[in-house]
Amino acid sequence: MKEGNIQSEISIELSKARHVRIFRNNVAQTYIGEVIQKDAKTITLANYRVLHAGLCVGSSDLIGLESLSITPEMVGQKIARFIGIEVKTPTGHIKKEQIAFQNFINERGGKAVIVRSVDEAKEAFGV
Repeated sequence: MKEGNIQSEISIELSKARHVRIFRNNVAQTYIGEVIQKDAKTITLANYRVLHAGLCVGSSDLIGLESLSITPEMVGQKIARFIGIEVKTPTGHIKKEQIAFQNFINERGGKAVIVRSVDEAKEAFGV
C-alpha cells in the first residue's frame, strides 16, 4: 500500500475520534506570477516569485490537535496539544529533517509519531 493510501485511511479512522482533529500537510515549493505563455508541457511566467507551501521541510504528513483533559489542579479546563503524524510504508525511510521536526514537537509538549499503519496511528491516539 502506498503512503497516500495509508494517510487517507488514517485520516478517516482518526476523524471518528472526538478528541483528535488532523489535516493533510503538503510541503512543496512552486513559482507563481503572470502567465505569459502556456502549452502542454511549459508555462512561462513574468514577475515570478517563489511560493512555499506547508509548515516546513521535514514537517509531518498529517498535523492537528488532540484535546486533553488536564490534571486535577486545573479541573474543568481542556487543552489542545499539537500533533504530527509522519506516515511511512512498512519499508519507507525516515529523513533526518523529519526526525528533527518530531523532536522539536515532542520536546515542547506536543506529540509527534511515526506510523506505518492505521492500527499504529489508532494506538498512538487511543482510538
